[in-house]
Amino acid sequence: MFYKTIIAKSILLILLAATVTAQTPPQPDRLARGTAQVRQFWRASDGDEKQLDDFVRANFAADQQTLDALFSRMEFAFESLDGHMQMIGRDLRQQSDLDLGPIHPFDEILAGYWPGAHLSDDLFENKLAFVVLLNFPLTTLEERLTQGDRWSRRQWAEARLAQRFTKRIPAEVNLANAKAGAAAAQYVSTYNIWMHHLVDDAGHRLFPPKMRLLEHWNLRDEIKADYADKTNGLARQRMVVRVMERIVDQSIPNDVVDNPAVDWNPVTNATKPAAERSAAIAIRRSPDWAACSFSLSTPGNPSVSRNLGSSPVSRQM
Repeated sequence: MFYKTIIAKSILLILLAATVTAQTPPQPDRLARGTAQVRQFWRASDGDEKQLDDFVRANFAADQQTLDALFSRMEFAFESLDGHMQMIGRDLRQQSDLDLGPIHPFDEILAGYWPGAHLSDDLFENKLAFVVLLNFPLTTLEERLTQGDRWSRRQWAEARLAQRFTKRIPAEVNLANAKAGAAAAQYVSTYNIWMHHLVDDAGHRLFPPKMRLLEHWNLRDEIKADYADKTNGLARQRMVVRVMERIVDQSIPNDVVDNPAVDWNPVTNATKPAAERSAAIAIRRSPDWAACSFSLSTPGNPSVSRNLGSSPVSRQM
């Protein structure tokens, strides 16, 4: 720790002597902070000590005018980068996110690809991330909570700018995270219950034809809506609650998930071929597929392992 302090002070003195003029007030605290932030993420592959010194000397914005210019460039560039990445990701997920018809395996591949997975790696590689870390403050959650109400919009913007580089996550980890997120979203978005195919002990159907509700929030909203039904509202609510309980404890039969070809009594958990067909597509899934697990190891070469269990969704026409 002692030698790091000595090196940081040496860099500070060299930089101030080289770049700070009599007309530009010295900013040793900001320089020391920025240098420490850069060192926190600098690796041997980024350069040796001399290259680090050269980088700090060349990229520290010692005067307010240069700092303002840097901030303006970063604001414009990242707004464009983030906006276009969001747009590309939205377009890649279109078939999965919207109800446009069958979702094929290639649609799942598209949805699982994140175009920005390598962006952070690239920005550290070309050292733009280090330019940001050198000139703008990293803040803690406690600092933002206790001091943030006194910050200006510019101070908040600088904090958020630096915050995007608080971690140096390998691209393969970002990509694996995107794939798992897309898989989980796909699992949730196709976990529908065909309500007309819920039957009670007498075989009565309490819900109208072609009503398809997404598990959790659609079912929750149906419970609220059924308060208006003075005739069958309570019976419908109790049936929906039993469906939700079956989903939570995973005793729900695999064949009834997003499948209008099966009638289901959620109380007895009995199923039988549907007496009425609401649609032509039947979707089957493995009930334990949602258990996605990550194992991230960072020493040496970072690696990612994923276990998604059995095939998530198979469709039969």
